[in-house]
Amino acid sequence: MNTNPQQHNSAIKRPGKKTIVILALAALLVAAGAAGVFLPTLSAQDEETETVYKESPVVRGDLTVGISESGTASLESLSHTFSIATTVEEVLVKAGQYVEEGDVIARLNSTDIQEELTELESSYRTANIQYQQAVLQQQLTETQAQATRSETLAQSETADLEYSLSVDDQDLNVISAKSNLDSIQTQLDYYNDLLNGEDEDELREKYGLDDILDEIDTLQDQVNDVKDQIELLEDSSGGCDGCSDSQYVEHTNVSVSELTQGMEGAKTSYQDYQSLYSETVNTAVDSYNNSESPFTADDIRSATEAGTLDQLLSDEGLIGELTEYYQRWQENYALYQQYVATIAHVSSDESNSTQLANLQTELASLQAQLNAANNTWDTTASQFEAEYDEAEDKVAELETELKSAEIKYQQALINQQLNYVTAQNEKENSLSSAENAEIQYELTLLQAQSSVLSAQDNLQTIENQISETQQALEECEVKARCSGLVMSVYVTEGDGISDNATIALISNSEKAYVTVSIAQEDIGDIAIGKACNLEFGAYSDEKYTGVVDSISTSPARSGASTVSYTVSVLVDGDCSKLYEGMTAEVTFITKEVSDVLYVSNRTVFTEDGKQYVKVKREDGTIETVEVTTGFSDGTNVEILSGLNEGDVALIESTIRQ
Repeated sequence: MNTNPQQHNSAIKRPGKKTIVILALAALLVAAGAAGVFLPTLSAQDEETETVYKESPVVRGDLTVGISESGTASLESLSHTFSIATTVEEVLVKAGQYVEEGDVIARLNSTDIQEELTELESSYRTANIQYQQAVLQQQLTETQAQATRSETLAQSETADLEYSLSVDDQDLNVISAKSNLDSIQTQLDYYNDLLNGEDEDELREKYGLDDILDEIDTLQDQVNDVKDQIELLEDSSGGCDGCSDSQYVEHTNVSVSELTQGMEGAKTSYQDYQSLYSETVNTAVDSYNNSESPFTADDIRSATEAGTLDQLLSDEGLIGELTEYYQRWQENYALYQQYVATIAHVSSDESNSTQLANLQTELASLQAQLNAANNTWDTTASQFEAEYDEAEDKVAELETELKSAEIKYQQALINQQLNYVTAQNEKENSLSSAENAEIQYELTLLQAQSSVLSAQDNLQTIENQISETQQALEECEVKARCSGLVMSVYVTEGDGISDNATIALISNSEKAYVTVSIAQEDIGDIAIGKACNLEFGAYSDEKYTGVVDSISTSPARSGASTVSYTVSVLVDGDCSKLYEGMTAEVTFITKEVSDVLYVSNRTVFTEDGKQYVKVKREDGTIETVEVTTGFSDGTNVEILSGLNEGDVALIESTIRQ
């Protein structure tokens, strides 16, 4: 059993009795002429023995008793890793170097980190979609679970009444739900066909919008033509204004009927070229309808008149056709006008009046037809727009109704099947059914919630990784997470490292442990949190303290003659000077008194049941003083009364001559 006294906070291993005697004799012999030891004068009857004294000053301090054992130091170490696979650009520390917390120990390549960040951001987008889908699925599951629970609870509460009606009711529910679903589906199909099967062009054809527009254009041309004729007749005079010189000379020898035939030919030609021009305009509009900058027929007409078709169209063939047809149309129209002017000139005033009246009658008729066509267009276009707009609104409305109807229909089918099997059981076990419905409902919600939490956890994990990677990208450095010695460096400049690769191992100067083995006879005196004194062989002049951190319950040397157990001591204070494997003497304090007067217990002797100490006074005389003692560490004893600090007590010994 290694129980050792301690003096001045230092444990002293207790020697055996034989050792004590030998040491005492040697000390007396050596101290015979030394300072603090003196020999009194012997009388004649004491010639065979000699009494000697050794001084022992009375001091103030701490007395402790403890168990002392040797052990080795171990340092808490922190692995410094980097979570991203990259390349080491620079290593700033070496093994054995002391670093402060926050010091840069390595710098890393940012390109690899940026690539990792890009991949994580892509993964985050995917995970976010999965999370949103999980949330939507949870909501749908909760809705269905609530419906199932409510229905089951209601059935259990009215089981007696519902039993006889449940089968018929469920059949009717299914039929009703199916009928409602089919009805909504039929309406949805109709409006979808209206939008998708009959697109806008087909709807225009259905209402004849393009035909109405063509009719309006034709009537407008006819109205313009008649107006032109009326204007020519009204402006005609005795001369052949507007005629060419050849026509003016020619008309005197040509009949009106012949001129009329020429006029009709010119009219047919200009109308044909006008029609060809209009068809080509429509062709151009259709050809460019899907271009990035579509144009209208009016745009082409304006460009033709301005001669800027090449700025509007890129199709040289269409430009040539449009230009040719327009020119031919204009040329023949001018010829037609010349014929009209010539006929007007050679016709009599009565003929002009008759023709003018006929043209005005025709103009009124055409104008009435044009107004009617415009009214038809307004009405038809309003009907077209109303039906088209209604179709879009109806599709959105019916799609919502269809989803609800599908849920209700599926629920009706499920309830129908459940009813056939469970109606009788629900009647007999209404209470248990209600309880089971509640349990099933909670289980369903938990399962749905679990999926959401899993997706959310995955999303959060990736988000944390992105945050860490962004931080790593900003710094591109590995910094010391504690102050201490660099124990190992595992990389060099230019090394490629994998995810979470260890860059360096650094000891934590704030945490050091000393491990010792305590014999089974002494382990009962050791407890977690118990104070200790430590003395390291490398620093014998420095005192360390600590506390018991852990005690192993399994024997360290079970096969040896003495069973021992491993005890770990946490060293207090600054541990920056300690190295892995240093040896230390650890004393586990079992009892201690602080700030007391004490003297060597060898100075105290007992007579008649009282304790005394011999004290050497300043004048050299020796005085016997009664004392009261207290705690002893085996070497020194506490003085409760009788002595003062600084008194010199004497240890008396007898030497045989």
